[in-house]
Amino acid sequence: MASQLVNTVESGPIDVSSSAVVPHLLNIRGTALTPDLVLVSVLSGAVDVTVDDEAITFTNPSPEEAASASAFLISLHTFQRVFGNSPLAGQFTSLPIKPYVLVACCAGSEGPPTET
Repeated sequence: MASQLVNTVESGPIDVSSSAVVPHLLNIRGTALTPDLVLVSVLSGAVDVTVDDEAITFTNPSPEEAASASAFLISLHTFQRVFGNSPLAGQFTSLPIKPYVLVACCAGSEGPPTET
């Protein structure tokens, strides 16, 4: 398997109160990686996200409407991991909070929700 440090995935439609598990395929020389950064764009409804070294799980917490989302996942290369021990010393360091998950507030270009 070729190394892959960046990928994009989509949940597809997620039924009410259900989950979609999508493999993200991030790896280095075949060793699965947990992403360092996950950028989530909620396309419709509401979506919660969890991620591990093999897949991202999109969960629709709503009992009333379907949801969908996409995600951009990034795992930093060893040389970018100079935030602790030196990767040049053979140590594969990790961020203290992993993964960082950023979620877009709105689908498309509607802008943020406003209070009425």
